[in-house]
Amino acid sequence: MLLNIEGTTSLLAQVVTPKTFLAALITLDGRVVAFHIHPSAIVADEDEQSDGSDQAKIAAAIASGLWREDCYQRPFSSTSKTEVARELGQLRLNFTPPFLLVLVGKTGSVSIDTLSMKAQLLQDQLKGPFSNIVF
Repeated sequence: MLLNIEGTTSLLAQVVTPKTFLAALITLDGRVVAFHIHPSAIVADEDEQSDGSDQAKIAAAIASGLWREDCYQRPFSSTSKTEVARELGQLRLNFTPPFLLVLVGKTGSVSIDTLSMKAQLLQDQLKGPFSNIVF
């Protein structure tokens, strides 16, 4: 089972760019339930537009079968507790908890401490039965 999870995180790492990290919920057998791409840093007064490469990589990952059609692309889109609870309810209809909360970043772009902190913040926000793995 750990082999499936490691394989999934390797595939997830292909989607991450040096300026982003990825948070994903995966099942214990390594299936991606949901994901969200985050910027690794927000620079003040920098109005940088995406060149579309992140979206292209995500589309390629979806096409390769990494993400299934019934997965939700933006589980963490809302800060509203009601919306988050509703989204988690939808996830639980299609997948059986517990889920693993996986954060993936490029070496040197995002520190392990930062990813660990982000994982804890997401766990606190979601208040679900999650374990977290940071790669």
